[in-house]
Amino acid sequence: MNRRLSRTDIVVLIICSAILVMSAVLLYLEMTLSYGEGTGRPVGDVSYRNRIVQRRDPAQVVWQRLNPGDTVFDGDSVRTDETAEAVIDLKDGSKIELDPESLIVLHLREKMTVTLVKGSAIIRPGSQGVVVERSGRRFTTEAGPTRFFVDPLNDKDGEIETDGTASVLADDGTVILRPGESLQTKDGKDRRIRRGIAAISPEDNARFFYTGDSMEVEFR
Repeated sequence: MNRRLSRTDIVVLIICSAILVMSAVLLYLEMTLSYGEGTGRPVGDVSYRNRIVQRRDPAQVVWQRLNPGDTVFDGDSVRTDETAEAVIDLKDGSKIELDPESLIVLHLREKMTVTLVKGSAIIRPGSQGVVVERSGRRFTTEAGPTRFFVDPLNDKDGEIETDGTASVLADDGTVILRPGESLQTKDGKDRRIRRGIAAISPEDNARFFYTGDSMEVEFR
């Protein structure tokens, strides 16, 4: 049965088509959103990015995608999605390795300060060390890599884990973790643990970067 479109049907069709086109344009702009300059001072660059990693300037509400080579700025928030990872090389020689579903805020103070809001990150400090704020507490990590973790079920709980060279200082400068130790916080109580077994090669949370189709990895 043939039925001619009424004027109302045509108007509705035009409106729906316009909405569809506008949605497609907005989706395209979101996917290809260009990286903008931050309002703070540059603090580092993204050296590695896997999947969706975004930054947000404190003066904005829009998240912008990060690509390798992009710059991050003082005051920036940086987040990874559930399958994403990122490595940020800071200008003071430090390195931040972000795990999936993590969020940090960068602060350029007397020492480089990283606020870990959620998720986990490995901090590889430069010669001056890096201050890490986690769950309302401040720590300074020195020398080798240290992993900071926030419990997703309770942001007051978490863990700090050092390798065989790193040490962690409390806010008053006292040493709370020595090389090879970890600190677990649960229900407001700290529990210090010293590992009796440690991986020799590859190191814990090691990331492998390769350009070919495959690479050989040795485990001991």
